[in-house]
Amino acid sequence: MTYSACRWSRTYYKIILLGEVKVGKTTLRRSYMGQNLDNTYAKTIGVDFALKRTEKGGFQIWDLAGESTPNTVRAHLVGTSGIIFVFDVMQPDTLDKLEDWITITTDALGSRLHVALVANKIDLRTEDRGLKTEEVQAFVDDLTARIEGKVAYFETSALTGNGVDDVFSWLLTTLEEGRP
Repeated sequence: MTYSACRWSRTYYKIILLGEVKVGKTTLRRSYMGQNLDNTYAKTIGVDFALKRTEKGGFQIWDLAGESTPNTVRAHLVGTSGIIFVFDVMQPDTLDKLEDWITITTDALGSRLHVALVANKIDLRTEDRGLKTEEVQAFVDDLTARIEGKVAYFETSALTGNGVDDVFSWLLTTLEEGRP
């Protein structure tokens, strides 16, 4: 669903950030918004919301708490244009747990979605520690086969800003091209 802000006459797409606790969803949103970042953890309670205007249009960014219940998630999915699933490359179980978030989302919205899969915290990854791109590829391939819209995989460091704009630029371009 798109929203037109009468004052700016631009289209705003509703985007939902989903993933487990402490994967960096809030930092990803704050980084994209150009807000100050620090290394302290502030737990999201319920949902956090932001508006971002760009030259082409904009986003309503809904950042859901990592421990949201399925019913809460379903309620917030109404009117969603795109999903950003986020996992932490340093915690492989957060990639596995995305399966639950994907199931809740596709049960509520169907499979006609535009999805960005984001491997966050790549600044912490080393040769010996953290999920590598090759290890995530099977998950990406499976997700792409299940989703009728477009799926893209990104690696980011929300803390440094590396790759963050790419995620949102891809979503805006993809959404402007139309619904799957």
